[in-house]
Amino acid sequence: MLSNELISKEFINSTTINTDNLPRGIYLYEIKNSNGTIKNGKVLKM
Repeated sequence: MLSNELISKEFINSTTINTDNLPRGIYLYEIKNSNGTIKNGKVLKM
């Protein structure tokens, strides 16, 4: 599996990310704070 950072965004409390320009596929995400990773997972775009 290859990985590239496609989107990086700073936010407070909540955010929305527009994926219209991304092709179909499985995307991995990671949410970090100053202490390190607090959440990661997968998103399937069909």
